[in-house]
Amino acid sequence: MPTNTSDVQEIRDQVDTRFEQRREGLRAVVIQCVAATLNLKAEEIAADVPLSSLGAQSLDFLDLTFRLEREFKIKLARDVFLRAAEAGQSEPRDPGNRLSHGVIERLRILLPEVDPEKVANGMSATDLSDLLTVDSFCRMVAWQQVPATAPVA
Repeated sequence: MPTNTSDVQEIRDQVDTRFEQRREGLRAVVIQCVAATLNLKAEEIAADVPLSSLGAQSLDFLDLTFRLEREFKIKLARDVFLRAAEAGQSEPRDPGNRLSHGVIERLRILLPEVDPEKVANGMSATDLSDLLTVDSFCRMVAWQQVPATAPVA
C-alpha cells in the first residue's frame, strides 16, 4: 500500500517558500553558528555536506541548536523532521527501532538536501542526525518561521 505523503509535501512546500525567501541570509547565519560550534572557519563549511562529516557529534548538535535558537529567537526541535515523518504512520518503527518504509519515504520529501540514497530502508532514528546539513538546519529555522496555519507536526 502506497504511503500517504500529501501532508509532508504540504509542509515541504511551505518551508521551501520560506527558505527560498531567506536562503542566503539563513545560510550565512547557520554557517557562522556551525563554524563557532565546530571551531572551523566559515569557508570550510559547505551547505550540502553532512555536519557529521565535519566532525559534529551529538553534543555539537545540541550546541548548534542552542546557538540557532538564540540567534533567531525561536525554539527548535531537532527531531522535527522525524516527528513529521512518523505522524500518522501506524507502525513508524520496527522492533529493532528501524524506520519503516513509509517514514523513509516521507523523510526524503522533508529533507531534499540529503542524498536520498542515504535515507534508506533499515536506518534507525539515530542515524538521521548523521545526515543533517547546513541546509537541513536552515530548513528547521524556516519551518519554525512559517505561518501558524502551516501543518507543522
